[in-house]
Amino acid sequence: MKRIFSVLTVFLLTALTASSASAKLLELWAQGGVGGLAGLYSHPSVKWTDGEEHSLDSDTDYFIVHSGPMYGISGGIEFLFMDLQVEFMQVTDSGGNPSSQLLTLMLGLDADFDYGPVVWTPFMFVGLGLGTADSTWMQEENPQLTHDDLDSQILFMRVGGRLEYKITDMFRLSFEGGVGGHFIQKAYLPANAEESKSLGVHAYASFGLRIVFDVFGGSSPKHEDGEIPPTVEVRRKPVESAPAGGTSPASGSGSGSGSGSGAKPVEKGSATGS
Repeated sequence: MKRIFSVLTVFLLTALTASSASAKLLELWAQGGVGGLAGLYSHPSVKWTDGEEHSLDSDTDYFIVHSGPMYGISGGIEFLFMDLQVEFMQVTDSGGNPSSQLLTLMLGLDADFDYGPVVWTPFMFVGLGLGTADSTWMQEENPQLTHDDLDSQILFMRVGGRLEYKITDMFRLSFEGGVGGHFIQKAYLPANAEESKSLGVHAYASFGLRIVFDVFGGSSPKHEDGEIPPTVEVRRKPVESAPAGGTSPASGSGSGSGSGSGAKPVEKGSATGS
C-alpha cells in the first residue's frame, strides 16, 4: 500500500510542477452531484509505538460498512495551486435508503491542464472527516448533530483526478475519481480501547454540475463574435546610414569642404619635398 501511494504521489507532484500546468489566482467553486463510495481494504492489525501488534477493527471500518451510492454538495476556494474545500455527502445503502452522512474538510494541491472546452485536473488532498452511525438525527423535528450521533473520526489522504467539460466558463460538467488511505478512530470508544481504530484504503467517484467563479478573471479579451483579436505587429523604421565618403544626412549644406567634423587635420612635416 505504501508503494502504491508513493508512486501516485510522485506522479501527482510531477503533474503539478509541469510547465503546461496552470492555476488561477483566486477561484471560488461549488458542486452538486452523485457518485459512489467503496472500502477496498482494511488492515487487521498494526505495530504501535510500544513495538507490539495491536488488533484493528477491520470488520466495522466506516468505508467497508458504508460502501454504496452517495449524493451531496461540496464547495471550496482555490488560491494558485492550493485548494481548500468542504464536502457533505449522504451515503445510502443498496436500496437507496440513507445510511450515513460524511462531512469532510480537505486541503491540498491541484493543477489545471486546459485543452479548450476540456480541463484535466490531477490533485492530492489531506483532510479530516466525520461519519455518522446512521441518519436518525436528520429525522428529528430540529435536526442537530451531536457526538452521540457520530460513528467515526477520520484522517485521510486522497489522490485522483477530475475531468471537466465547459458548457460555459462558469458552468461545467465534472467527473471525479480517486483513491485514499484512511485512519479511523471510533467516536463511541476510548482512544486507548482495543479495536477502537481502523486503517485501510477506499475509493470514490462522482459526477455532477460544477459552478466556477474566477474572481480576477483569466481569459483573453474577445470580440463580440467570440474570436480572440489578432496580435498587432509593430515594426521599427530602419535608420538610414551615411553615404560612403560623404557627409552624414544630418549635416547641413553649409558645412563647407574640409570644415566638416569628419575632416582629418594635416600633420606638420608632412608637406612634399625631400
